[in-house]
Amino acid sequence: MELKRQILATTSVDMHGEKLSKDELVEMCNHFSPKMVINNEHDLSLPPMAIATNLSIVEADDGEWAMVGDVVVNDLETFKNKGGFSMSWLGDIYTTKRNVPADIEIYFNPRCFPENEVLLLIQASDDLVTINARQLKQKALEPVLILIIKFVSASALAGFFGKAGADAYDSLKKKISTLISSKEKEGKSVSLQIHIPNNINPLEAEIILEIPDNLIEYARAGSLDFESAIACVKKLPYSTSLQKVVITSYKKPPVWQVKYYIKGDGSIINI
Repeated sequence: MELKRQILATTSVDMHGEKLSKDELVEMCNHFSPKMVINNEHDLSLPPMAIATNLSIVEADDGEWAMVGDVVVNDLETFKNKGGFSMSWLGDIYTTKRNVPADIEIYFNPRCFPENEVLLLIQASDDLVTINARQLKQKALEPVLILIIKFVSASALAGFFGKAGADAYDSLKKKISTLISSKEKEGKSVSLQIHIPNNINPLEAEIILEIPDNLIEYARAGSLDFESAIACVKKLPYSTSLQKVVITSYKKPPVWQVKYYIKGDGSIINI
């Protein structure tokens, strides 16, 4: 189904009292252009619901501004149940080392994880490893608790999953485990998503590793390794020009399983 000139985001005050400025809306539009992927509940581990193209900024009748686009819906049933669009955008950056490129970036929703909790994670940085954090603000009534760990360098990827990693990686894994355990005590479930860009992995595709909170300790102990996740994907018949693959962990002791992947032609293959 295709929807023409749909309103995707506005400068109006939302239900949380948050408001985007026109400059922020323009920046968002420029960032996504020419194509914006519309995800389910801001969860990149789920197949995308729709794709928006022909993005532009227009003035509304009430004097506010809106980003509009043409939307092609992939998952009509899920899309109908959502009742509208919910945007996300990047906020403040937190670092212990100014002007030093990050090896690992942590993205978090400040409505789910207070600043002080995330600051403890980036304090795992040392002389060799730089860990930064950035707010990922989301316009949604009930945000899903997702903590995103994105690797920027191949050495950081190897160090994090190595059984004998540097002190910074071991410290970071322990701090993540402690943070998620504290959320469990509050009755909240957290999903850890590890994002690995196409330029630092053998599949040359965007990889997302999804680890539920009850398996975080296995990741900390090194039982969930990156090589076995890649081996899991290589067993499947798929195009060599993958765009994206999501691999989830389950069972105890845990194993990897491909959740879905996106082929080079944009088609989504659910497993």
